[in-house]
Amino acid sequence: MTDPAVHAAAALASAATSTAVAAAYPFLGLGAQAAPLLDRAATSALTAVLATAPTEVGSIRLGGCEGVRDGAEPLHLPPAEHRDGWWLVCDPIDGSLNAARGGPRAVSVVAMGPTAPRLNLADEQSIFAIGSHSVDVGAVFETGRWAEVITDHLRGPETTAFLNRDDNRALHYRLGGSPARRIGSRSGYRPSLAGAGWFAVGDATITLPLECALEFGRIGLVEARIQSTIYHSWSGLVVSRDTIYEHPQGLLGYLDQYVAARALGDTDTLRALFTAAELERFAAAGSSIEEVTTPLDRDSFGVGPGAVIAISALSTPNDQRIDFADGLLQDPVWNPATRYLHVDTLVIGPDIYEQTIVPIEVDNTAALLAPLRQWYDTMHWSSPADEPVLRAWSEGRTIDGDNAIGMLAL
Repeated sequence: MTDPAVHAAAALASAATSTAVAAAYPFLGLGAQAAPLLDRAATSALTAVLATAPTEVGSIRLGGCEGVRDGAEPLHLPPAEHRDGWWLVCDPIDGSLNAARGGPRAVSVVAMGPTAPRLNLADEQSIFAIGSHSVDVGAVFETGRWAEVITDHLRGPETTAFLNRDDNRALHYRLGGSPARRIGSRSGYRPSLAGAGWFAVGDATITLPLECALEFGRIGLVEARIQSTIYHSWSGLVVSRDTIYEHPQGLLGYLDQYVAARALGDTDTLRALFTAAELERFAAAGSSIEEVTTPLDRDSFGVGPGAVIAISALSTPNDQRIDFADGLLQDPVWNPATRYLHVDTLVIGPDIYEQTIVPIEVDNTAALLAPLRQWYDTMHWSSPADEPVLRAWSEGRTIDGDNAIGMLAL
């Protein structure tokens, strides 16, 4: 990509994520029932901005979007006129449940890469990944040293992180991780935890590469595609969540069996590590089991080293009870006098690392539907003294899901 195209793509991605945050902002703190509406509003705004891509950006193809799994409508883009262009991966709101419950860790993310990845995988596919800024993890699955690398890091002084899932947490303890000492936000699907030199987030992993030295664990496909570009070194495996849950030795036994079978070329064992539905999807995509189980790398799996990534905060990643992300991205600030929402946004790309406050003029932003603009007039924000982990919630407002869906026409 030429420099003008890269900078135009970065500006577009920044505008898309900050506008998605503005669309989701009125739903902050309304409760879990508002999470699907929050996602739909963000996806609608994201779609509207991306559809106005300037000619300098070129064609955009959709490679994956997490919003559909969170209850949003599919992201629709105009048909690409040329094969050359950008391959887009996004999550309109990573951490939508966190935001709906008024907690930290909710961001909008758009990543645009110049080439499509070598594997065509369904968005619901799981990835076991290791990403690092301090050690080379590029060949850990080929050498079989993946567990040793994690164990060594857990014993060292640098911060380790993972997504708080049962299988990830069990693996952490089996590899020598210390017990949890603090419990953070409970606003996500699971609570955030912290121990000596490590922390685990209950939801929203996109910003973890900016918060720790090494991350490991099973995460979603969209998150893995984006994270792989942010880490200095990264490696992953396509894995099966359902088969991991059924494995008698859990995630550790599953991965040991996986790596050993790959070393022996035992395709029967490798196939047995996936469900029938997953094997059917691989076959439909034209991918053999050997291709699917080849370790993933940051150059050919994710959005790639030439990508641009924009991350805008709907609520700060910083959990006051854990404090690993302090200063990373801050909450949006609504100014009712000027009617601007100021959105903290980070853009990463080739020779780009810029954090800026993007002002969204609510009344004159076509990507925000009229009902959303009107909701800004009714908001009153405050923070409860007895719940410091909660950032804000809207007082005196209720939401009727069915009526709101019809009203917003999302």
